[in-house]
Amino acid sequence: PEMIRSPLEDLCLRSKVMLLRAGKPGASAHSYLRKALDPPPAKTVVGAELTLKEIGALTAATNAGQEDQGNSSDPDKEHSWGSLTPLGVLLSGLPLPPQLAKIAIWAHLFGVEEQVTNVLACLQSNATRLFEADGASRKAALAGCPSDHVAFHHLVDGFKQSANRQAFCEQNCLRYNDVSTTLDASLKLKDELRRLFRQPRSRASKSADVQGHGHGHGHGGGRWAADGRSKCESALIQAVMCAGLYPNVARRDMVNSAPKWSCCSGNVKANLSQTSAAGKGRFPKSPQWFCFNDLNQIETLYKLDGVSPIPVTALLLLCGEGPLQIRAQHARNSRAFSSPDEENDDDEEDEEGDAAAGAEHAADDDDADRAGEGVVVSLLELGDWLSLAMPRALASKLQALRGMLQYLFKTICVQPSSLPEILKDEAAATLLELSTTILVAGDDENAQSQAATAAGAGAAAMEKAVERGTARGGGG
Repeated sequence: PEMIRSPLEDLCLRSKVMLLRAGKPGASAHSYLRKALDPPPAKTVVGAELTLKEIGALTAATNAGQEDQGNSSDPDKEHSWGSLTPLGVLLSGLPLPPQLAKIAIWAHLFGVEEQVTNVLACLQSNATRLFEADGASRKAALAGCPSDHVAFHHLVDGFKQSANRQAFCEQNCLRYNDVSTTLDASLKLKDELRRLFRQPRSRASKSADVQGHGHGHGHGGGRWAADGRSKCESALIQAVMCAGLYPNVARRDMVNSAPKWSCCSGNVKANLSQTSAAGKGRFPKSPQWFCFNDLNQIETLYKLDGVSPIPVTALLLLCGEGPLQIRAQHARNSRAFSSPDEENDDDEEDEEGDAAAGAEHAADDDDADRAGEGVVVSLLELGDWLSLAMPRALASKLQALRGMLQYLFKTICVQPSSLPEILKDEAAATLLELSTTILVAGDDENAQSQAATAAGAGAAAMEKAVERGTARGGGG
């Protein structure tokens, strides 16, 4: 009965590990779980495997006849989303649900594991019960920004550092016993992750002159002043939360001066939870993107909980599997990032222009690669729901930088303790520092030209490092 009531992603991961050890890496989790006394429904298992595929823990299905996965009415029909990836193997050994465990790995890569473990401990302990009253206002005040996740970090860290913890809880309308239990869980989780990554303590706890192994990693090393360090920390927390929670992404549009929320690639209309700090923020841009923990249904209404605003750069650099989806756009736009909906060109002219542009690309690839040419960028899982217009040159640089970050992430998945060795390479350390600069700049248009330059420089440096490593390793 507990198996039926519980989310199955973690159980499916462990089942796939057992099947791997039995020499059946491509077998479905359902084929293993159906042997239980009270097996979960096949469709529920398929849904869990779909989630694991979306976060990169399983490869795509390769068996014939699998195109209708998730739609079969036959509970005994075999379904498989392929084999475990290195990420899937690593997630199965972490004491966290798969999406939260993926967040921990990204946090390790960007040097904010100390802060993010506070957030993860809150999420695992049912964070809504930590506040006695007016959770939204207290979260916003604690975070200093409209982010539930940043508020959770400051909640645990402030409680830990406070000389009078009881007074801290009273001031912030917190339940002392629940916060104390959450702190204990956070400390335990930190110890477990340190053993996995084999690090004595987080880089975030080191002094500014040695942070990031001398290359400005984590909080940007000595480059960030005290005020900037807080902004950098908050931006990185939100970015790595987005990387792990994806595809849990919501979009906020202003319609007739009223905010309208949507999620699930725009197919579900939702409201923001009244306890979310995001409700206290002012977001002049439309659309504005958010990541979220939970989508709760109450009768016919859906509510988003555990919400943080995210820049489009976090989506483009860290989220999803594979490369960015880039297609030609006839209309040019001088802004670095914009929605195609903001274009003022006539629809028919756009269609004719797109067709003409397509013919031009086929005829002359060199002309198609002009730096100023406009393109539309999206993610495979989100499709047209996320469509960003930008110059082709910027899209190419972001594509390259995204690929290099994925390379580093997969390297850590294969060898969790490899980050200190990776950061000895100046190119890798520079890549992470430049990525941090881009993520902190967010959607600030004044910083986007600098971000584009950083993206190109970081990707080029990392590509050279990979080439050097391949040459030294004899092509391995």
